Amino acid sequence: MQFAGLRLLRRQRPLLASTRTRTHADWKGLQDYLRVNDSCRLVVVDDDPTGCQTMHDVDVLLEHSVPTLQAQLQQDDKPFFILTNSRSLTEPQAASVTRTVMENLNIALKEAKYPKQLRIVSRSDSTLRGHFAAEVNTLKASSLGSQYTGVVFFPAFFE
Repeated sequence: MQFAGLRLLRRQRPLLASTRTRTHADWKGLQDYLRVNDSCRLVVVDDDPTGCQTMHDVDVLLEHSVPTLQAQLQQDDKPFFILTNSRSLTEPQAASVTRTVMENLNIALKEAKYPKQLRIVSRSDSTLRGHFAAEVNTLKASSLGSQYTGVVFFPAFFE
C-alpha cells in the first residue's frame, strides 16, 4: 500500500507473541526489572494531570522547587511525574516553566549527587494549544536534554 511517497507494510504475524491480556503483575514485574537493571531513572514532565491519572505507583510532584526535586531523587528509584500545568499557559509561559523545571532538576541532581542518569520524557497534549514543539525544544536545549533521542507522537491512548 502506498500513499504520497509513504509505503505501509503489513505485518505477517502479530507484534506480541501472546495475545493474552496483560495483568498488573506483568507490568509490575517489568517495572521492577527496569528499576533494578536500568542505569537510568524515568522523569516525566507532564503538561496536565490527565497523564499521571492513568499511572500506578508513581509519585506526582505538584511543584518543582529544588528542595522538592532533591527530596524526590533521594527517596527511591521509581519513575515520577512533574506536573507543570503548562497546557493552560501561552507558548512563551509554557517554555519558561519547562526551562525552570529542567534547571531546577539539574541543580537538584548535582546537589543530591544522584548516581543515575535521568531519562526525561515530555508527556504532553499541548498540541491542542499549539506549543508542544516549544516545550520539547526547551527540554532538548537543557543540559539534561543533551541525550535527546527523538520525538514519538501517539495520536491516541487506549486503556
